[in-house]
Amino acid sequence: MDRSMATEFRPRDFIETSEGFIFAVVDAQLDEGRLTAYLRYLRVDDQLLKLSTQQAKAHLAEIDSDYVFFSRSRDTWVQAVPVSHISAHHVPRAKLAEILKQEKRDATSEKLRRWCGWLAERDVPIDQLGVTGSLLIGAQNSESDLDVVCYDRGLFQRLRRLVAEFQEQNLLQPLTHAQWQATYERRSPALSFEAYHWHERRKNTKALLDSTRLDLSLVSPLRIRQADAKKVGRVTIQAKVTCDHAGFDFPSRWQVEHESVDEIVCFSATYSGQVFQGEWVEAAGALEKLGEQKFQLVVGANREATGEFIRCMDERRGP
Repeated sequence: MDRSMATEFRPRDFIETSEGFIFAVVDAQLDEGRLTAYLRYLRVDDQLLKLSTQQAKAHLAEIDSDYVFFSRSRDTWVQAVPVSHISAHHVPRAKLAEILKQEKRDATSEKLRRWCGWLAERDVPIDQLGVTGSLLIGAQNSESDLDVVCYDRGLFQRLRRLVAEFQEQNLLQPLTHAQWQATYERRSPALSFEAYHWHERRKNTKALLDSTRLDLSLVSPLRIRQADAKKVGRVTIQAKVTCDHAGFDFPSRWQVEHESVDEIVCFSATYSGQVFQGEWVEAAGALEKLGEQKFQLVVGANREATGEFIRCMDERRGP
């Protein structure tokens, strides 16, 4: 694939290699000719095998591949795909449009059509939405989620309000305690279940449509990396959030009032939208230096984000 096409890639797109490795794009900005992405599926004998984070790491460790490299701009090892190795590009917007045009749909795709129908009735521009996850590559089954992505910040905030409204109308239902518990165990965050549950419920990005989980995420405009990051060490800070404009972006970003840290940056979907402007936040992660003066705290530089977290400290509303 021509390297000039790299600007067309967005986070949460899927890219596929000639070996049948399917990766989820993390960062659309090229890093030494590569796209940072996590291995999610293997195509084996015309079947799609979904991999856990640990299975993906183990698989890449077993083979002599070009898909793990040391990023000098991030000062860490990452999974990444050379643009020259990409054989197929799975685009969320195009896939959603394709599903909506199909006359025959499976049960999961039909629920997606219903969701988009409700939105269209409220004049939501469907062309600003896409679908990722198993639906993006046709690997869905009766247990699959509706992983919907939005490409406009303002529209995404409106969708959050609509999720709450639809639950009040019983078009959507809240996740059950067991489903929240299963999500918590799959994510394995460095928070108690009670704290995780409290943060997630107020985001209004997850709900059920007839027992199928709907999960909303925002894909924000491309942000050019300003400078190479240099790791300083692991720290835990407490700070006041002064701007949450990019709190649901990927990566999520919050400007904070702190003696040394200017910004918290998060690559883990677990903590997207975790805190809001005016709240006090506690965050643990890797302190990075950008240039001569700026420092940022990075949470989730690797997919596991072991021991790293973001939580609201607001005593009136926080856990």
